[in-house]
Amino acid sequence: MVIQRLWAYQYRYSWGIRGDNTPESAKYLGYLLGKELYPDIDFTTFDGYLKELLDGKARKPYA
Repeated sequence: MVIQRLWAYQYRYSWGIRGDNTPESAKYLGYLLGKELYPDIDFTTFDGYLKELLDGKARKPYA
């Protein structure tokens, strides 16, 4: 039980405080980013999707 709590706290710390889930961290670790692999595709941001959703213009995220 203690090990599970420790793992959960370490995971939350790495994700939320250290910022391991940022694109900059991914680049540092050598991961490829979708925007670099597919530069001609227009990506929809989460904020942009929420605005479309609230305006009633949004499409289903998965067709």
